[in-house]
Amino acid sequence: MKNIPVLQKTVEIIEAITASESGGLSAKQLSIGLGVPPATTYRILHTLLDNEWLHESRRGEFRLGFGLARVARAYARVEHLMGRLRQPLRELTEATGLSSKISIREGDQVVTALRAESLRPNSITSSVGSRMHLRDSGSVGVALLAVMPAAEVRRLLQPVETKKDELFLAEIAAAKKAGIARAFGTFNPALHAMSAGLSLGEWHEGAVVTIVGWADDFKDTRRQKELARLLKTHAARMTQVATAG
Repeated sequence: MKNIPVLQKTVEIIEAITASESGGLSAKQLSIGLGVPPATTYRILHTLLDNEWLHESRRGEFRLGFGLARVARAYARVEHLMGRLRQPLRELTEATGLSSKISIREGDQVVTALRAESLRPNSITSSVGSRMHLRDSGSVGVALLAVMPAAEVRRLLQPVETKKDELFLAEIAAAKKAGIARAFGTFNPALHAMSAGLSLGEWHEGAVVTIVGWADDFKDTRRQKELARLLKTHAARMTQVATAG
């Protein structure tokens, strides 16, 4: 699917203004910096002005306007929710010694919404905001797909073309039975992870909490059982925090 060029340029203009050190940029700076023709830049800027997504300062710089706050209000609610879950997620990391994260589903994608890094020097990390397709996201995708209707799973995973896809279906079946998803080097040989589902109230598309480490972190059955117990216990606690009041 191809992007709509003018919409892509609009997004780039908003991102450039957001990233500017002064908080604003002139039309000329935006045109030159982004390689957008002056006339196109002018039309985009004044469309955003008319909708209060931008405002123009006395110096002729375009800055973000309060109209964007209305658009971002739903995201602000998610940010508030993640703030409430920051300490419970940190407690999971402290209890297991492993990095942990909360991922949320956005359509066919999963997005890392919150992380708590292990203090170990060789801990595994990934950035908040990183996204992947459900079928490429290891135990995170498995945990999400395990609670979806069968028809939705088939839609997301069709066509099943490779051994990796077949493995994914087998992992989903195992996660449904166990109530927890495991990916011990099956999707990425370097990564071992466990994921459990979360209920975040208003977040209807689904969310999971994950602990991630190296092979040695999950080295025997006893250790795996203990990590699974801790993950389920802390997931239940996070669900309570997320859905309270």
